[in-house]
Amino acid sequence: MKILLRKKFVICGLIFAYLLMPGPSFSAEKSWKFLPSRTLFAPHIADLRESQTGFFILINKNQFGGTFGQSIDLFQWKLFSRERISWGVHGAAYALLDYGSGAFPMRANDWQYGTFISHSIRKFSQRLEFTNASAHLKDSLTDERGWFSYSREYFRLTLSYDYNDFARFYGGGGAVVHTFPHVNPIFF
Repeated sequence: MKILLRKKFVICGLIFAYLLMPGPSFSAEKSWKFLPSRTLFAPHIADLRESQTGFFILINKNQFGGTFGQSIDLFQWKLFSRERISWGVHGAAYALLDYGSGAFPMRANDWQYGTFISHSIRKFSQRLEFTNASAHLKDSLTDERGWFSYSREYFRLTLSYDYNDFARFYGGGGAVVHTFPHVNPIFF
């Protein structure tokens, strides 16, 4: 386990060092940006794995929940006139709460965080990400169902094509590299 963790840190360190190397400038415009105003790879609209922010109410169960998350590019590099690459991070927290007697006991709390590299050229873009996701039961729910641990780490590659300003096609797949309990290691 220590060797696997050490390899992950070495790989992430090498990627980080490579991305920090200054690239050649092909125009008078800056060749790189720190914390750009938007991400190079546009967020997915209908993907539950995408970091997002939202809120919901389950009126019939007297519960509510929500998610707070975001993806940000830390650096963007201009390679050629219409080609860019970026490195960023993403994360999200999900919570399910009960309501009763003026208290809000937490029923479940899930987390995901990770890093990604994006590439864009004209109407095509792609994102390779590494994500750690885990789920946790909280408060009285552990008494009702018993305690268990859920965790998974995976790589995911998503390809995208911007047909026009109103239509975008994207898809991809991934591979789970570590999971507890066991789940299917390949997903699309």
